[in-house]
Amino acid sequence: MTYSKILELRASRSAYVLAGIIFGSLTLLTGLAAINDKSVRGLFILCFGCWVFSYAWLFRFRFRVSDDSFTYRSLFGGTKTCRLTEIDRIKKEMGLREYSDRFKPHWRLVIKTNPEIGRSPIYVNLRVFGRAGVRQIVECLHARFNAIDKSEVVKGL
Repeated sequence: MTYSKILELRASRSAYVLAGIIFGSLTLLTGLAAINDKSVRGLFILCFGCWVFSYAWLFRFRFRVSDDSFTYRSLFGGTKTCRLTEIDRIKKEMGLREYSDRFKPHWRLVIKTNPEIGRSPIYVNLRVFGRAGVRQIVECLHARFNAIDKSEVVKGL
């Protein structure tokens, strides 16, 4: 499949639904409890704040691949941009391989740049994009790197 357009993905609908079910149900339950017991109002406000925060967190996720670069944005990691020619290796990882993986996304895309650039690897949280989004990312990256004759970068992806 060839990608002649820019690929831009946001968090999947299923991620929003899951956050809504988890935090919305907690908010509903504490709201019902707050009607009968005024001391639960603080907990209700906390649950409602977590619900809003979860949507803001998901809203910040963006993954964009253009002809010559990619950009990844998340709430806590900020925006990271890299030219495709600077990338040395891209691979998918899952779970905990090392002790430091506890602080990385569980299902992630690891983008390593050329050593002479001196940039640390970029970890993309794949879970929020859903299966269809991950499939689009992989297909687009394969097409982009094949177009610039660097297919070894995405070998095994």
